[in-house]
Parts: sequence; C-alpha cells; structure tokens
Amino acid sequence: MMQTNMLSSVCQATETTLHGFFFFIGDEGYYPKLDNQPTEPIFKALTEKFDTFFIHWPYQQDIIADRRIVSDWKKILGERLIILKEPKAIVDVMLGLIAMRTGSMGLDHYARDMKKRGQSDSRIETVIGAIEVVETEAIEIYQSKSPAKTISGLLPNRDPFRQRKSW
Repeated sequence: MMQTNMLSSVCQATETTLHGFFFFIGDEGYYPKLDNQPTEPIFKALTEKFDTFFIHWPYQQDIIADRRIVSDWKKILGERLIILKEPKAIVDVMLGLIAMRTGSMGLDHYARDMKKRGQSDSRIETVIGAIEVVETEAIEIYQSKSPAKTISGLLPNRDPFRQRKSW
C-alpha cells in the first residue's frame, strides 16, 4: 500500500508545478498491480507530470526473461525505457538525459563534455548508445518551449544543439 500511495501522491502535483524528472533504475519488470491497484494509470499520471525514465540493465543473464521485461516496460514507457548494459554508467545516463531534456546541450555536445570529464571512449559509447533514442523527443520538447511540459521554458534564447565556446 505504501508504494501505491507514494506514487499516487507524487502524481498529484498541480499543472503549474515545474516539470521535473523521475528515474526508475533496475533490472526487473514493473508490477501490473501494487496493493491490488493497477499500476498503469499511476505510470500514465507519472509520465504526464514528470519526464519519467526507466534505466534498465540485463536481468541476471536470463535473455528470455530480459526480453519480456523490456517488452513490458516499453508498453508502459515507450522510448523512455533506457537499456544500459553497464550499471556503472547510470549517473552519466541521467546527466545526459537531463542535459538534453532541459535544452542545455545536445547529444554530440554531451559526448564531448563526457570526454572532457575524463570518461573513456567505451563509457561514452555506452552512454550515448543508451540515450540517443530520446534525442528526437528532446529536440521537439525544447522547440515547444512550454514551461508546463519542460523546464526548457526557463532557458530563453538557448539552442541546445549549438556548440558552446566554453566547452
């Protein structure tokens, strides 16, 4: 009951509330019911209020179970399912998603930023490969400049896909 109440209360943010981020991280599937309540409406409300992502890594070397898990999450979250083969890259994935969704930088710019932070080519390839599926959506949301939909509305006259001279 506690999980259902927590998710339900999080989803009750007002329309004027700043659109934030909600990350799920793990290797298991979602539960269709929590405390005998269907979770699909909760996930729908959650994705309407927040930029919601599930960062998934393979389930215990069980390819068949993992395919089912990925399929189930994809039905609920679509392109907001991020498949990551290296759990140590979670923070870089989250930072990249936030950077793209807020309009602070595009995918190529984020890759260069990771390189400047000393990340290995392998890590950069892993992270960019995982988050590139949401780049098109990030561009569309940035261009809409709707504060109710994204925080990019707080960043006037910023083009996230231009190169910054300071980087």
